[in-house]
Amino acid sequence: MNISICQVDKLARRLDFHEQDASSQQRLRAFAETVNYDSLSDGELKQLFEEFEHSFGFLDLADKKLPETFLDIGSYMNQDIHSVRETDSVTKAARTLQRKMISGLPVVNEEGRLVGIISSTDVVGIMTRPELRERWDEMTVAEVMTSYTITATLRSNLLEVLHHMMSFRLHRIVIVDDHDRPLGLISSLDATRALRDLLVQLQGSAL
Repeated sequence: MNISICQVDKLARRLDFHEQDASSQQRLRAFAETVNYDSLSDGELKQLFEEFEHSFGFLDLADKKLPETFLDIGSYMNQDIHSVRETDSVTKAARTLQRKMISGLPVVNEEGRLVGIISSTDVVGIMTRPELRERWDEMTVAEVMTSYTITATLRSNLLEVLHHMMSFRLHRIVIVDDHDRPLGLISSLDATRALRDLLVQLQGSAL
C-alpha cells in the first residue's frame, strides 16, 4: 500500500500527535499499512496504535536492572495540578493556562472524573478558524478538548509512561486513580528529570 504524506498527516491528527519527526512519520506510515483506519473510531485507532508501538520492544527495558526509584511514578509525579470542568468556558481555561504558565489542563466532569485534556494548542486552534473565533465567548471546554486521553495509574511504572509519551508524542500524561480521578501528572520536563537521575545513578554504580 502506498501511503501518502497527506494520509500520514491525517492519521497523526486523529491520534492527537502534538508533533511529528522523521521517526514518528515512519512509524505512522508502517502502522497505516497494517489497519483499515478509515473504518475505526478514534478510540479504536489509538488502542491499536498503542499495541502496534509495543511491538517495538521499548518496554523490554523493564527487565533490566534499573533503580526502583526510577520506575516509581510517585517519585516524579507532579501532584500540584490544575483542572477545569468540561462545562467551563474556553475563556476560563485559556486564562488558567496563561496564569499558571502551563500548556495543558486535565478536564473533569461533575464527579471529578477525567474526561479529556485541553491544551494551549487547542486554544490557539480556535483563533485560526473564523467560525469558531466568532463563538469564543460562548464556547465550552467540552467543545475543543481532546476527549480520548492516554492515562496511567500509580501501579504503572515510569517506563510505561515514557513509552506512551513517545508513542503518541505527548507532552504530559495524567495519573488517575481507579475511578479516573486525576491524582497528578507527568510532563515531558518530569520525564527529562527522571532520565537525568537515571544517568546519574547508572554513572555512580559504574564507578
